Amino acid sequence: MKESTVRSRVSGRDRTVLGQLTSFVAIGALSTCVDFVIFNFLMDVVPASIANQCGYLTGTIAAWLLNSRYTFGSASRRLDLRVFLTANVAGLLLTTAAVQVAVLGAPDSLLILNVTKLCAGGGVMLLKFVTLRMWTEGLRKLPLAAYVGGSSDGHSR
Repeated sequence: MKESTVRSRVSGRDRTVLGQLTSFVAIGALSTCVDFVIFNFLMDVVPASIANQCGYLTGTIAAWLLNSRYTFGSASRRLDLRVFLTANVAGLLLTTAAVQVAVLGAPDSLLILNVTKLCAGGGVMLLKFVTLRMWTEGLRKLPLAAYVGGSSDGHSR
């Protein structure tokens, strides 16, 4: 498939995807700030894994409220709470595991804990966006479908 054909096939949807991705990342950054403030505040009071869970949960609630309204728009009605919670429970497990590994490797370094949590959170954010977008828009509407042999109407060519 020619590059220009692929580019023209997805260019109309790129703006929508780019807008949603921009909104999702901005909301993710805000909810990550909430997460990190709570995480770092609680680090002196509870173990790192509990601090991570409290911060992540608070950030998730903020993200749910904001993404339902601003990122996915009218599709947010289809943004099923079960799917959102499933994606976020998976994210919580992954970030908690990363924090635990960091605690084992550098138990006294708050900087390493924060960098590890930030890196894990970035990967989780990307996975959550793809999952939630697939749920609200369907796989055939992802620009990626054009690159893997799908078309804008959902059929392979």
